[in-house]
Amino acid sequence: MEISIKKTPDFSVVNVFGQIDAVTCSDLEDSLLNLIDDNEMKIIINMSGCNYISSAGLRVLLATNKQLYGTGAFALCSLGDDVSDIFDMVGFSTLINIYDDLESAGKGILEGCQ
Repeated sequence: MEISIKKTPDFSVVNVFGQIDAVTCSDLEDSLLNLIDDNEMKIIINMSGCNYISSAGLRVLLATNKQLYGTGAFALCSLGDDVSDIFDMVGFSTLINIYDDLESAGKGILEGCQ
């Protein structure tokens, strides 16, 4: 898995490429915790390059969503069909803000999604 981060004046975008699994999820978790430690409290994860997520990866996303709830904003965007199916199957689609694309996620973050 590869991660790139782009900070804008309004929010940070974490671009994920590859699989988020038990081996790679710690890299994602470290990246997200570093952003939060740097007081970056509005985070969008662009999943357009992610083709798989395991339960370990789901845990990282749920923990981040919980940590930012009430103090910031957290959203996902551009989930592929397979990853979207996993989110639907485990019920995370109702727990985490998910947008079709980065533009709509940015608007959602600015409008104060929780």
